[in-house]
Amino acid sequence: MTLIIGVRCGDGIVIGSDSVTTYSSFSGQPTIEQEIDTKVRIINNNALYASAGEVGPSQDILSALESNWTKISRRPKYHTVKKELSDTISGQIKHYARRKEETLVTPGRNNSFVTEVGIACVLAVPIADEHHLFLFDQHGNPEEYRSELPIVTVGSGQVQADPFLAFVKRVAWNDKQPATVKQGIAGVLWTLQYVIARNSALGVGGQPSIGILEKADRNWEISVHKLGSERLSMHIDAITNAEQSLFDHLNEHVTPTTLPPRSTRN
Repeated sequence: MTLIIGVRCGDGIVIGSDSVTTYSSFSGQPTIEQEIDTKVRIINNNALYASAGEVGPSQDILSALESNWTKISRRPKYHTVKKELSDTISGQIKHYARRKEETLVTPGRNNSFVTEVGIACVLAVPIADEHHLFLFDQHGNPEEYRSELPIVTVGSGQVQADPFLAFVKRVAWNDKQPATVKQGIAGVLWTLQYVIARNSALGVGGQPSIGILEKADRNWEISVHKLGSERLSMHIDAITNAEQSLFDHLNEHVTPTTLPPRSTRN
């Protein structure tokens, strides 16, 4: 259970997540939640990876991408890179599904559900001097999110995140792809805060974590970084101030005794 949000911006890509992981029994029953450092991983200083679903295959996929990324990233053509990424991810999923089949299949029964691998991966990569945002499904099939469709969400929090992101896209991004990474950060962070505060037992919680892919010194060689606590606080303050400004405007003629406490509007 998680929430991953990816947004393609005019000058880069923002991937954000919550920071809670859910433990479960072998039967799939959730047991406890634990906060972790981040779900957004950096690959070789110029790619971002995050996933929702089963942890085992996600670890295998991340390891394979880290091992193969230097070779893959040197390919000059978009379609070659896209195919090799898909092959790397689908290969790990197939290996994991095969191991499940060898250990969990019961003869004479329909085991398709048992051996199905539940995972979705979000990947931000530079290819041929352009930035690309991909979603890879449970079979390793890629779907790219471009300027006309710049937002991807995965995880149990998607049901709450998508409507809020549609609102953000309309009021903050003029119903277009955000022009800058700064705009993308604000939208992703605002959405994460909203869903974390109202997760309704969706398993989304903890603190927001933000990764950024953007050009550094006019190239993509070292172009990925995490949003540190200082910059994160600056964006959180900006969002809080915007909400406060709207609240003040809507309540300027309301007597103080009838105003709801500010703390109830998180």
